[in-house]
Amino acid sequence: MFDALEQITRAAGERALTYTTGRGFTVEAKGPLDLVTVADRDVEAFLLQALSEAFPEDGIIGEEGTSLRPGARRQWIIDPIDGTFNFVRGLPDWAVSIGLIEDGQPRAGAVFCPIRNRLLIGGRDEGARVNELKLPPAAPLDRATGLISFGFASTTPIARETAVIAGVLGDLRMGYRNGGSTAVALMQLAEGQIDAMLGLGNKAWDVAGGIGAVSGLGYHGTVDFTAAPPGAPIDFVFGKAEVVKAAAGLLTAGT
Repeated sequence: MFDALEQITRAAGERALTYTTGRGFTVEAKGPLDLVTVADRDVEAFLLQALSEAFPEDGIIGEEGTSLRPGARRQWIIDPIDGTFNFVRGLPDWAVSIGLIEDGQPRAGAVFCPIRNRLLIGGRDEGARVNELKLPPAAPLDRATGLISFGFASTTPIARETAVIAGVLGDLRMGYRNGGSTAVALMQLAEGQIDAMLGLGNKAWDVAGGIGAVSGLGYHGTVDFTAAPPGAPIDFVFGKAEVVKAAAGLLTAGT
């Protein structure tokens, strides 16, 4: 399975990359600061075909409208370009994200950032790696360098965003970053560059690839893939156990 998943994820990323190197693309707004391009739709169509051929009995759900075999016990949750705003602006942190949910639980996943040529892949029983580097289990939190990444949907009220930021800086005494791609942030978590990811208004396709990939490394989180359909907003924190416990209360801050 993992050989096929790696090949499909890399091919999708390379396909998206061609739109940044001469093919060009149109941009549409789904909402304020919420963009979609022809590249998103093209890559999702490619993933639908490739995953259907590789895993013909599985379901597939995609950000841009794909829904195939929704009753299957195994569901591939895909985001063709996570971080479309970064993609449109020429920033490097965007990624293809593919997660496998089996019986409602994360089973495996892959995240590929083409510009950086970084592929995170792994699963519940297989461990994880970035490119050829095998990743260790989640390390204990070092409070002196504690760092959380944020992923706020464009519809998140400003009061909630500022309350979360104030809570991280004041109550948790940790630093924060907001890179514009939840999938890339989860790769950074796997590589030890951050300690947790906190999202407001995210969707299943934003998180399924990264969470699935590191599901065997001992990270913790509040995401429940059985609680809501894939298109429903998710407020969550995921990362090292100590950070998740400390930050979980911030999910209701400012409400």
